[in-house]
Amino acid sequence: MKQFIIIAGICLLGVIFYNNCSNESDEENDSIELSGNNIDDIRERVKDIDGNVIVLESGLRVRVIGTLPNNKWVATYLKAHVLGKVVSLVADRQIQTHMEDYESEIPAYVIVDRYKPSVNHSIVIDNPRAFDGASLGDSLNDIRPAKRVHNNITDLAMYMKMRSFIVQTDKGFGTGFFINDDGLALTNHHVLSDMNGKICLYNDTEHDNNNLDAKKVRPVQKIIATDSALDITVFKVQLLPDEKVDYFDLVDKHVAQGTRVATYGNPGGLTASFTTGDLSAYRNVSGQPLVQYSLATNPGNSGGPVADPSGRVVAVHSLGDKTQQNINYGIDILPVRKLLNKYQLKYGGL
Repeated sequence: MKQFIIIAGICLLGVIFYNNCSNESDEENDSIELSGNNIDDIRERVKDIDGNVIVLESGLRVRVIGTLPNNKWVATYLKAHVLGKVVSLVADRQIQTHMEDYESEIPAYVIVDRYKPSVNHSIVIDNPRAFDGASLGDSLNDIRPAKRVHNNITDLAMYMKMRSFIVQTDKGFGTGFFINDDGLALTNHHVLSDMNGKICLYNDTEHDNNNLDAKKVRPVQKIIATDSALDITVFKVQLLPDEKVDYFDLVDKHVAQGTRVATYGNPGGLTASFTTGDLSAYRNVSGQPLVQYSLATNPGNSGGPVADPSGRVVAVHSLGDKTQQNINYGIDILPVRKLLNKYQLKYGGL
């Protein structure tokens, strides 16, 4: 019931936003209109992003309330979905609504499309860890998304990109992904079985340029467990001092047959590739627990996450049947969870 109230509150807040923006003109109107310096009258194009602050063409700085100031996901999301676009602002009714009440920057909800929820809403729903209630005295604090609420991700490709990476060895390319913010990660045993490999993080931009970024290479710090029969390697990526990474949650039970799934990886060395399909069946092949799906994959996808619409990992991609069309397999994540629990590891989805 509590979760239902939370979701209902979010929807109601979205309706309020729509009504506030319903009289706005088309996006081609880039001017800024001030009626008594009211925040709700501002409509202007975004020229820059600074953490959780958007900078308008007039130079006005707007803090996207309810989001963390130094969160990588927030800044990346804003660059991908807000930068260069005309936005409307809506002040929260529990705080001051006039610009003169603030000095360096104003707090507001940010609307790109009046028929969709605010950007603040989308950021927090897609990644509850980006929520910041300390700076709020308003309604958003009452509808903080519960950790166990599994909402569909609005930009699943970017969500998966932020949590996946390239595994490069002397054998070629593979894929891996983070399962906690300290660098704990998964891939296939046949991709990485020892310390002879390196991790290359993707670019933070919306579109990858298919080049490895030398500044984002991370060494393998430790192989925690590797299981050739299960085809899984659990390892630790050596992050920079004080560096934290976004990570996936793992499902704790099977999702339904027919569920839409997606994977992110590096097929044929084409980095940062996203593809979708359907979960076809759960199989046991020669004692190996597999998930069958209709994803289009190739060598280089091995070790990548296979996630449901809420971004939770259901399988670790392992192989494709090249004698058939659209028949591919991943390692069922449930026995992988058992392996992680055996080593008493902390990971997303516990």
